[in-house]
Amino acid sequence: MSSIKPYIEMQAVSYKSDDSVVLDNLSFTVAQGEFLVIAGSDVVGKTPFLKLCVGLINPSSGDVIINGKNIKEFSYNEMQRFRQKTGFVFQDGTLISNLNIRENIALPLKYHYGVSDKTIDKRVEKYLESLKLVRYANERPAGLPLETKLLAGLARALIVEPDLLLLDELFTSLGKTTVSIIISNLKALKKENNVTCLMTSNTVRLKSVVSEEYLADSLMVIDGGSIIERGNFREVRERLIAD
Repeated sequence: MSSIKPYIEMQAVSYKSDDSVVLDNLSFTVAQGEFLVIAGSDVVGKTPFLKLCVGLINPSSGDVIINGKNIKEFSYNEMQRFRQKTGFVFQDGTLISNLNIRENIALPLKYHYGVSDKTIDKRVEKYLESLKLVRYANERPAGLPLETKLLAGLARALIVEPDLLLLDELFTSLGKTTVSIIISNLKALKKENNVTCLMTSNTVRLKSVVSEEYLADSLMVIDGGSIIERGNFREVRERLIAD
């Protein structure tokens, strides 16, 4: 993918929280259309890493470049357009509690895109079907299994037809059936839309479970706040196992 233009680039990026260094001097690029898995321990700062990529938090030093432009230089409208084409799935799904599943999925299109109700309904039905959520469409999140909430969160991210998709430990604690549903949808998205995807994962989990290999192009390992390895997913994973 080296011949494909970078979609995201970090240049000597560091991030501190409460005077503690979370990420230290990160430099790398992610190609347009690349599926990158970022692995580390539970305390390594993988969620801040994703947030830095979309300007939800600012680096303590260094620069984040999106499509050739420093994110610090984005106008308000440029940032809004960028985020409207970014899907983000957090570990708990982050659904709105007083909306049912159908309404949660439709939410981004209703308030930020100005598309017709007919188009919204069509897209919602598409993801209710493909993510096996039809039976939960009119239920509110409270009391639903975490797996169902995560699938709904993924549907809400996919409905915007994103250029960039950020997945925070999406496969952690999910059953085989749910993982299979997610893989099928992400494969289709990657093929049809050439979406760039960043997915965080746990290093220990990656040594025993390999759901990501059906999707990922590359694997980056972060330890102690620094990148210690980056390369082909299977090759880097094999070295992790060997260690």
